[in-house]
Amino acid sequence: MRGRLLRDHGFTGYEQADAAWRQWNEDVARRRVHGTHGEVVAVRAERDRAALLPLPPTPYLVVERTTRVVARDGLFSFEGRRCAVPQARPGERVELVLGDREIEVYSTVDGRRLARHERGRPTRVLPDPACDSVSLAQVLGALPDPEVHRRPLQVYEEPAGG
Repeated sequence: MRGRLLRDHGFTGYEQADAAWRQWNEDVARRRVHGTHGEVVAVRAERDRAALLPLPPTPYLVVERTTRVVARDGLFSFEGRRCAVPQARPGERVELVLGDREIEVYSTVDGRRLARHERGRPTRVLPDPACDSVSLAQVLGALPDPEVHRRPLQVYEEPAGG
């Protein structure tokens, strides 16, 4: 494709490139004999398409799993959020089952569900410390100037044996 379709192209927009690809796909790619299975690509595609089952009525649920260690404060971190696991001990490893909109937390010891949390953005976002910050010189300048009792240095030399 790179050598035949894209070499010396003069596409001026997406629609033109898409039309050129469709033409190349129909005239060249689908008519060739595939190097792996030795069949004409268009014939094999029709047979494969006929063998496909219809889509299920409900969307396929994609679930991902990962683990986290519960911190000393009883929370774990995931996607920028800290979530509580009241039934877990600090240091315990828990399994997170990640759904589209929720996180379920399970014990890796006995498999029981320990907690459930909504998945999404953190509810509390800390401000950028660089925004509206004050310099250290301004902070020190705003501190009161305490009165310091001054002593001669001999007072400190006497206990030191000097």
